[in-house]
Amino acid sequence: MTLLIIGNERSLHECKAKLGTAVNYQHLTRHDPGAQLPAIDVVIDFLLADTPEAISFYRNQIFRAVFVNSVTKALHHLIPANLANTTLFVGLNGMPTFINRPVWEVALLKKEDEVKLAEVGKQLQIEFALVQDQAGMVTARVIAMIINEAYLTLEEGTASREDIDKAMKLGTNYPYGPFEWAERIGLNYVCEILAAVQARETQARFPISALLKQQAMQR
Repeated sequence: MTLLIIGNERSLHECKAKLGTAVNYQHLTRHDPGAQLPAIDVVIDFLLADTPEAISFYRNQIFRAVFVNSVTKALHHLIPANLANTTLFVGLNGMPTFINRPVWEVALLKKEDEVKLAEVGKQLQIEFALVQDQAGMVTARVIAMIINEAYLTLEEGTASREDIDKAMKLGTNYPYGPFEWAERIGLNYVCEILAAVQARETQARFPISALLKQQAMQR
């Protein structure tokens, strides 16, 4: 199977760490319709949510499956109906650090696509957890909110960054503390997730920490 990764070097590295040498890799750092590529079976697209106009890349090509990082924008907002009828598009929690994990968090446009997804997963040797197609999905939303709460706690002077990280790792057995996680994911990305979740709520339930915004702007 030949896999095309559309994203940065970090995304490519995470995919290779997860999928190993069982697939052949091709890599693009942007949607380039003129790129000379071999026949591609599956695409993992980390960039479409930031460049939705690049959907034209898929208009004249049919792939077995296209996984789209849909953490900040729901899949149904990115994929027109006519394309969804010809290619299997799968929403993916492609947040940094969440690719090389035992189970991929995914969303589908149509329930009948579950059979096709299972076939692709079997060939790639990936297990999936199917969630609702919405911005933030599940895990990204929860982690972003934990990070935001940690920044709010820091703003209040309740504890230091180091103590908050230590308390969360010891108390919840998380692999990273919230500030460590924020650095690995990227502060701007965390803010994008929180803003996307907030935008679909009828009430302002998720105010973003002023300190988090400030530090994100400084990056």
